[in-house]
Amino acid sequence: MTMSRHLTVVLLCTAMLLLNGCASTGPTRFYLLSPIGGDHAGGCPDGRTLSLGVGPIEVPRYLDRPQIMTRISPNEIALAEFDLWAEPLKEGIPRILARNLQAQACARVEADAWKRPNRVDYMLVAVINRLDGVLGESAVLDVKWIVTDERSKETVLSKTSTYTETVATRDYRSLAASYSSLVAAFSRDVAESLASLSSGMGGPEE
Repeated sequence: MTMSRHLTVVLLCTAMLLLNGCASTGPTRFYLLSPIGGDHAGGCPDGRTLSLGVGPIEVPRYLDRPQIMTRISPNEIALAEFDLWAEPLKEGIPRILARNLQAQACARVEADAWKRPNRVDYMLVAVINRLDGVLGESAVLDVKWIVTDERSKETVLSKTSTYTETVATRDYRSLAASYSSLVAAFSRDVAESLASLSSGMGGPEE
């Protein structure tokens, strides 16, 4: 009888530990980058519509994971346990960039056009050097980007740009929104550069 009671106590303690463990596990939340609104298609003042290919966009390996990453110090990062990206950033960034450029640029935009060469006038390729943030403080995007003329295969533009965005509150929803704003700022610069390249000449200028 004593052994039976002892076994019952052990089982109850084990069940309580399991329940406490389940109670401490929060719900998993998933996030996506979001595009800006609007569409420039058909709105070119002179009736011309260039074609722009997007990709490849290279993302550093430390960002190639589902967990959302935040910066603790210049040399330390933290991975969220229950806040995850719904798609890899290496897929989400090019997708949203193409959506934004469709709205911002006077161009027909094709995602993954680098897989089908010679079908666009210009090609945008980029290397993300940094994309991270501190909850409740700021987020940073540092990107090296190049635009090439697909007809001449010449590089017509090469830049490294850094963007900073405030993270309104100490939560991952605000951080994801800030990342979306950073990508929007980047796409706006690309659209403005494309307009400068094509203005007046009907083609690219260096």
